[in-house]
Amino acid sequence: MKAPAPLLLITVLQGLSGGMAVALSIEVIRGKPVSPIAYGVALALALIGGGASFTHMHHFSAGRYMLRGWRTSWLSREAITTGLYIAVLAATLWWTVRAPGVAVGIGWWAGWAAALGLFAMWVTAMVYASIPAMRSWHSPLTVVTMMTTGILGGFMVVLPFIGESASLTIASLVVMALWLGFRGLQFRFFVDARQGVNAATATGLSRAPHRLQDSGTTKPPYRSQTQIAPDLPALTRHLAMAAILWWVVVLPLGLTLLAHVLKAPITIAGIRAASVVTGSFIDRWLFFRDATHSSRAWFADLGPSKPGLAGAKF
Repeated sequence: MKAPAPLLLITVLQGLSGGMAVALSIEVIRGKPVSPIAYGVALALALIGGGASFTHMHHFSAGRYMLRGWRTSWLSREAITTGLYIAVLAATLWWTVRAPGVAVGIGWWAGWAAALGLFAMWVTAMVYASIPAMRSWHSPLTVVTMMTTGILGGFMVVLPFIGESASLTIASLVVMALWLGFRGLQFRFFVDARQGVNAATATGLSRAPHRLQDSGTTKPPYRSQTQIAPDLPALTRHLAMAAILWWVVVLPLGLTLLAHVLKAPITIAGIRAASVVTGSFIDRWLFFRDATHSSRAWFADLGPSKPGLAGAKF
């Protein structure tokens, strides 16, 4: 499918902000001083991501209805939890500026900011994992990969603001290892999704095979929808995977080792944070662009290797 810029911003920036809130709460619990600037950056990221999500709406007038469906809609729940997280994060920032020496009060707000940040990240991930028709996303792997990406990026972005923190650096490397394992499994899941949506298996959903009754759905305007896009070339996919591995794993590991040798952690930590953020955006672009929707089975010209049901006999 296509990779809409608003969805890239909300998923990546919200995750980074939530990861920063978790990292800062860990430092507060350990009795370490926290920088109001770090909370300010986390708040800015959350605001930019949340604001970008509204630009994805076709009709802004429908925004007044988005909170009504919280009982059944993950999108409504995302709007609510993101708003609550931003509010608590703003209160935490205000508290750190107003009374930086009051550890008990800061710890209370920092803990709630971290908890709501994680909760908002989980709800956002469920928006995508709960779609049965999107075969590449309908898996718990979507939740764990999106959350570990956000936590890893948030930890890395926080480090330049708080200085040397061996415990947080080690925690970042542990999260990196978890992310690498989960993302590898998800790459495999994406391959299975591409192979599972074709003329033989229909949409890949249950109760196949399906029978095409209305060929009109294979024409515009449906052909212009986001989930219908030409198959991603294999070379582009492999280059993106290599870039993700470089920016998220290889380069940060090398910079961590270099910081230990040169004893210049702050400068190198900034470069490392930029590396992980870059890799996170590439990773999320591939998450959207390489996803396989069940409806692509009805289009014979979307994939170079397997014909769709539009060219099959019933």
